[in-house]
Amino acid sequence: MKEQEMAQRMLAMASGVLKDVYPCIAKDIKKESGKDKGVFLDIGGGTGHLCLAMAEAAGFEKLYNLDPSGEMLRWADENIGNASAEKRITNLQGKAEKIPLPEKSVDLIMSRGSSFSWEDPAEAFKEIHRVLNNRGEAYISIGCIFGTEELRKSIVSRFMEKDPLWEAGSVERESKLTMDDVDSLCETAGVRNYRKLIKDHDKWLVIAK
Repeated sequence: MKEQEMAQRMLAMASGVLKDVYPCIAKDIKKESGKDKGVFLDIGGGTGHLCLAMAEAAGFEKLYNLDPSGEMLRWADENIGNASAEKRITNLQGKAEKIPLPEKSVDLIMSRGSSFSWEDPAEAFKEIHRVLNNRGEAYISIGCIFGTEELRKSIVSRFMEKDPLWEAGSVERESKLTMDDVDSLCETAGVRNYRKLIKDHDKWLVIAK
């Protein structure tokens, strides 16, 4: 699938079937982490919807939306501009394996639904650990995160109506990085302070300094 087509598809999903997911998980992780100020980073943030939701939910002075796709970030620029959030949210082009931010510069990191596409998850974990400040935390989804069980059921049903093979494809994508892989990957990355957070079907790897 071409980059432009993929970006348009992601924009349609983020603005449509997934629109209620972003504010739900932004509020949930704000509460779980206890973090409300400083610097926030969304890895694989695509069209910027999670950054916008976190900007609405919390008082972070600076939010970064990181994505490797220039086409995704073009749409993110438009979405952020429409929300008049340019002073707080900045788009960054780059990968999880090489985050273009200084060491110990981020208070809270999130990544929803992009970890299965990382080329080198261990290197990504190492980079995430590098940019976290001494009290920072990162919430990395292991599999698709929908926020609540009610939202999950509704969204899966809507996806299945459009594509009966969607669930099989989702299982295949999520098998590329599972909770069973986390321990060995963190060991390879030199990440010792981490935990596994499981809420119904939602699974997070939480990395801390």
